[in-house]
Amino acid sequence: MSKRLFYKEELFFTTEETGLGNENQDKIIELLGRNVAVGVVGGFYEEGYPVYFISSFALNNMGMTYEQFMEKTDGCYLKAVYEPDIHIFTKVFLPGEEEKREYRVINGEGEPVWVRAIRMESTSEDGRKIWISAIRLIDEQHRVSQLSHEAFRMLQDTYFRISAIDLNKNTIEDLKFVESEKLEVERLNGDYRMTVAFCARNHVDKKDSENFKNIMSVENLKKVFANDGASFHFSYLRLVEGEWKWVRTELVPVENFSEENARVMWYVKNITEEKAKETEMTDRMLRTNAELVQAQKALEEANLKIKESNCMLRRSLRAEEQYRQAIVSEAVFVFNVNVTRNLIEEEFYEITDGQMEPVLSRMGFEVPCNADDFFLQWSKERVFPEDREVYVQTLNTNHLLEAYERGENELIIEVETSGTEEQPMVLRHTVLLTKDGVSGDILALNSAKDITDVRAKDRETKKALLDAYEAADRANCAKTDFLSKMSHDIRTPMNAIIGMTAIAGTKLHDPDGMEECLAKVSAASKHLLSLINEVLDMSRIESGALTLDEEEFNLLNIIDSMVNMLSDAARDKKQKIEFRAHGVQNTNVRGDARRLQQIFANVISNSIKYTEEGGAISIEITEKPSQQEHVGCYEFVFKDNGIGMSEEFLQHIFDPFERADDVRTSKIQGTGLGMTISRNIIQMMGGDIRIESELGIGTIVTVTVPLKYQVPGVVNRKDLAGRTVLVVDDSPFAGETTNVLLSNLGMRGEWVQSGEEALDYMKEKRRKGEDVFAVLLDVNMPGMNGMETAKAIRRQEGVEIPLILVSAHEWVDIEMEARMAGVNAFIRKPFDKTRILTAFRNFIPREAAKPAEETLEQIGEADYSDKRILVVEDNDLNREIATEILSMTGAVIETAENGREAVDMVVASKEGYYDLILMDLQMPVMNGYEATTALRAMEREDARKMPIVAMTANAFLEDIQQSKACGMNEHMSKPLDIDQLQRMLARWLSKQNRNA
Repeated sequence: MSKRLFYKEELFFTTEETGLGNENQDKIIELLGRNVAVGVVGGFYEEGYPVYFISSFALNNMGMTYEQFMEKTDGCYLKAVYEPDIHIFTKVFLPGEEEKREYRVINGEGEPVWVRAIRMESTSEDGRKIWISAIRLIDEQHRVSQLSHEAFRMLQDTYFRISAIDLNKNTIEDLKFVESEKLEVERLNGDYRMTVAFCARNHVDKKDSENFKNIMSVENLKKVFANDGASFHFSYLRLVEGEWKWVRTELVPVENFSEENARVMWYVKNITEEKAKETEMTDRMLRTNAELVQAQKALEEANLKIKESNCMLRRSLRAEEQYRQAIVSEAVFVFNVNVTRNLIEEEFYEITDGQMEPVLSRMGFEVPCNADDFFLQWSKERVFPEDREVYVQTLNTNHLLEAYERGENELIIEVETSGTEEQPMVLRHTVLLTKDGVSGDILALNSAKDITDVRAKDRETKKALLDAYEAADRANCAKTDFLSKMSHDIRTPMNAIIGMTAIAGTKLHDPDGMEECLAKVSAASKHLLSLINEVLDMSRIESGALTLDEEEFNLLNIIDSMVNMLSDAARDKKQKIEFRAHGVQNTNVRGDARRLQQIFANVISNSIKYTEEGGAISIEITEKPSQQEHVGCYEFVFKDNGIGMSEEFLQHIFDPFERADDVRTSKIQGTGLGMTISRNIIQMMGGDIRIESELGIGTIVTVTVPLKYQVPGVVNRKDLAGRTVLVVDDSPFAGETTNVLLSNLGMRGEWVQSGEEALDYMKEKRRKGEDVFAVLLDVNMPGMNGMETAKAIRRQEGVEIPLILVSAHEWVDIEMEARMAGVNAFIRKPFDKTRILTAFRNFIPREAAKPAEETLEQIGEADYSDKRILVVEDNDLNREIATEILSMTGAVIETAENGREAVDMVVASKEGYYDLILMDLQMPVMNGYEATTALRAMEREDARKMPIVAMTANAFLEDIQQSKACGMNEHMSKPLDIDQLQRMLARWLSKQNRNA
């Protein structure tokens, strides 16, 4: 062996040669100059590739001394090459060219390590052909690359699409896509704009298509990322292999995003299961009550944030550094563990309040260190005792190895940990397990996130759920108690009906006695019906199915009718009822008169029931100042000097099913629902109810409700002709459509596309002295939205011009914000001439409509003697009652006991034989829905057009919708309301209607 210092490095010659020729020296210098920090080795093209010379750097790269190298290889370089890679080293060398190859060599510990070799050919001093290689150790870089590719492949499977976009070049490179979409990807040829348009047209749900194109446009992405550079995401329905799935698109700008470097990563993830779970959870919560819904929604949002945060950890990035930065950006600390070797090989840092502190050195460890020792020491110093056991059981290399062998790639635990300033915090440890493709070692990436705030919100949500559950439990207990207390009240009128009916059967020859019995049966029936109606009303309120109507009525008239209706009961107890009105300027109003009467009847009847004989009851109505235009604030005060209520009972008077437990009230009938129903209806009207009471003194009930003033008559289009309306909507289609509607009404529509243009338009109109009748504002516009535009118009133009908001949302969801912005009215999309007229009539005076009053005696005044009515009802008594009342009109009445019989009668009759059919819904053989469907399907003209009116005890909205869906013209609730019946007959049997 001989040595020679060369290029600041020793060369070891395996032969007796001690030097190199100038040509070989030049080639070595050239190789070393282009490959810093490498070693060189040269050898002969003979069996085993014997070594001619080898440098100390080359030996260091291989992890052995010259003596060890010679001992292990006998001077043959081929024995140093890892056997599976020998074919790479011995591959034929192209003459005259420099060649780069990567292969593995055996190091001093007998392990394969990766090297990169650049080889060229030459000739030795004795004329033999030789090869010379510059070799660099690349083992660590190769492993990092393998890990990065493995992590990318593992995360790639959770996405439908991963693409790299260059906004400036309009190119898209698809790193992952659905296999069935390969052909279309090839046809689009990397054109980004064409890809977006194709996806919007063929893969995105129609309702989301336009929004998808706007968001994904080159211009929008440049604008968004130029402003703050933050990634964003949105969800929509996407067609994947013939099936609609929920996906989340996330757009992430590259580092140093700029106008020149406008590159973006596009991820499309399948979130169908998340959406399904979310929908299932929402449906389940809706079946409880509003408090449970709100609490559950908060919990779902918290869990969703955790899921999204975890997804960020696993997002597929194309390089390890990007992946690590994505984790570190949200983590308290991140470190790698070689699980197989039980080693932590690098120092890592804990980030607190923006400050980075080394962890291992602070705890007395030196790199590399034993991983299990670190886990145990961390648990003792930082993990709270109650969580220490689960931490140690989970985070140890034996458990991690077993988890990987079970097929688990991710482990998550949450433990309470002491902070750097002894402040407790909850850390979520996420451990991602993977296998080194080269060494076969199992590696773990451990990241810890501070989720203290999230867990605090979870505890608050759970407490809210518990409170809501307890409230629901109390309500159920109250219902049980109510049923127990109410059983007597239900049996009393039932016993009266049964008993008095039996007695009436014995008085067939005593008309006066018969009349007395029937009068008592009627009274008991009305009382029983009122009990049932109150329970049904409460059920509708709890389910959210109770709705309010709007009609015109006179406020003083309904008070008078209530007093008159209840005067007999007051007279029987020698009570005096007084009614006074103070400062009521507007008595003609709009609202739900029937529900208002229900409230007043409940309050007045309570006063009568709980006031002793000879007592006094007073009713006062006052119109108060109102903050809303065209709306009055009315206060109704009901006073009595009755028995009063205790302070304790007043605390629960509005609770459902509550009744005072008092010997003085034990004989008074009632459900305990009246005040609960009244308060709920008042609150739905936007009003309030207050009760003051004192035992032995009396009670004062104050009801305050807002009611719209009547706008007399119907809008005359002549009053609208020539008036100018400004339409503010960013959609050209909506603007043009609205202008056409306005033109059809004789008005002049002016359309602008933004709030800024609207302000300029109003300013120009004011400068010219021209009036604007009203402004229609779309609520959702880019830039300045409808609310902001309304505020700006109010600041600029004052309060004179009516502002009408146009939206697809429910008015109740945005009313408060809209009113504060200065909005006067609301039109829901899609709208037509009728809705526009309804909105405009509040701003044009018109004549008052005259109220109509119908009575049972008046029904006989109608003459329908030329009409024939078919009554379809399975209940004998109900059929008899309907026949008796309808016969008073002179019409010919025929009956059927079920739907099948009714259909057969129509089939057997000649065309035009029946003028009207009254159809019960719930019947044997064939119900009303099926019978109506069968009649409408007949080929006869009269079967398709004759009026069919539903009669049912089910008055819920879904029943009305179902009856209309199967072809019925109208819906009437049982028991029959005479006024409603008379109006229905007039609608369908009048000559002008029948001829229409």
